[in-house]
Amino acid sequence: MKALSRRLVAPFLSLLLLLPLGSSSLAASSPANVRSHAGRMAAVTISITTTGTVWGKVTSKYTVKGRTTTRSCATATCTLRVPRGATLHLSQSPIDSSTWPFKDWKVTVNHRTSTMMGSAISVKVSGIVRVKAIYVVAGGSGYGSGSGSGGSGSGAGWP
Repeated sequence: MKALSRRLVAPFLSLLLLLPLGSSSLAASSPANVRSHAGRMAAVTISITTTGTVWGKVTSKYTVKGRTTTRSCATATCTLRVPRGATLHLSQSPIDSSTWPFKDWKVTVNHRTSTMMGSAISVKVSGIVRVKAIYVVAGGSGYGSGSGSGGSGSGAGWP
């Protein structure tokens, strides 16, 4: 009788000892944990034009944990993934300031849009960010900029 109980108890105890290890490793790879990690990044979409002609170049720069990341966008629209909480520094340079000078920035953060002046700005990334670099016809009021989208693109347009 004692031999039979030992054969049943020993495997049962080993299973109980392994169960907490198995459950914690399952929790580490659960979809909820994957989503929470992905939630730390925000999509930043920069638009320079919708007309087909790119009127300038936008350079972005941010620093996280001592590491600086710099990207340049010289296509119509670029999407970048930036850690939430980072301060994104944007600067622009027009391709030909005599015909299409830079006017201002239209910045949308979490559905709130504001106009920012100056060739360089800083934006606190706290969610989806859309930035439009506005260029105008010299002496006119036409816009060379298009609208951005806050999608979660793969970074298309960034070198």
